[in-house]
Amino acid sequence: MATRALSGLIGKGTGGGWWEQLPAGTVRISRLRVTDSPRLRGTDAGHVRALVESASVLPPIVVHRPSMSVIDGAHRLSVAVQCGVEEIEARFFDGDDDEAFVLAVEANVTHGLPLSLADRKAAATRLIHSYPQWSDRAIADVVRLSPKTIGAMRARATEDAPRLPARIGRDGKARPVDSAEGRRAAGEFLAAHPEASVRAVAKAVGIAPATARDVRQRWRNGEELVPKRGRPAATREPTADVVPLTSSVAVRSLMPALLKDPGLRHTETGRMLLRLLDATMRVRDDCGLVDSVPEHCVGLVAEVARECSNAWREFAERVQSERRSVGS
Repeated sequence: MATRALSGLIGKGTGGGWWEQLPAGTVRISRLRVTDSPRLRGTDAGHVRALVESASVLPPIVVHRPSMSVIDGAHRLSVAVQCGVEEIEARFFDGDDDEAFVLAVEANVTHGLPLSLADRKAAATRLIHSYPQWSDRAIADVVRLSPKTIGAMRARATEDAPRLPARIGRDGKARPVDSAEGRRAAGEFLAAHPEASVRAVAKAVGIAPATARDVRQRWRNGEELVPKRGRPAATREPTADVVPLTSSVAVRSLMPALLKDPGLRHTETGRMLLRLLDATMRVRDDCGLVDSVPEHCVGLVAEVARECSNAWREFAERVQSERRSVGS
């Protein structure tokens, strides 16, 4: 994801964000545009005057290379224009428009003239629609609002806002939005497989083992599978653990989000991983792959496919264990 689990000698100063690692160079001011800013009122003339009078060294601006729009640094650009400068130092971002907007918000809440509360709320509304797969906490981290505020804004979102079965948090891990749906699915699975183990139920419908255990107990006792809101806190299901989304429907719904995530798209290894994951998910859709296997290759293809399955399983375990240890 974009969130990083953004007058003197213009363009020679230092900033304070991950965008400092973007490729740098000079660009003619006449080529630049100032559009799609998270600032509802545009540039602040008073802030521009203060920068001109300060004669301080300013960091490079950040430019969206595909459109040549200024992502971060509209005030610095105005300073350059007033100083009669024809070129300005810049860092270049190659993502899409939505990713550029995320970067613009990140950069402008961490340095320079901070975004107003109205600016940040407007940005949050846009992110809720552009990145419905992001959790409330992940969006809150970008716009510097509370997760509770983002949750309330999401609840008021219009009907055309996408509703997904899971969301991705700041740590990059997916969690289901509605545990009630998972509980009902678990009840249906138990009705068809009454002797199924807790682990089998959890894996089949994509819920946490603790939730599957509670559902099985309730199902056996003839109780409501979805606990009422007034259920004592001591008996509520734990929410801190990551819920494994092993349901094929849930996993498939997250692939578009992964394919769009800048944290993966903007590195060579990340793009390679996305291509491999996307290709693997397409195997589930068949696409005539089974019929394409010649009779004399059936055994070999099946054996290699099993080994690929084992490789992905080992990769999943390494990602969870190694990345968890890095974050701890």
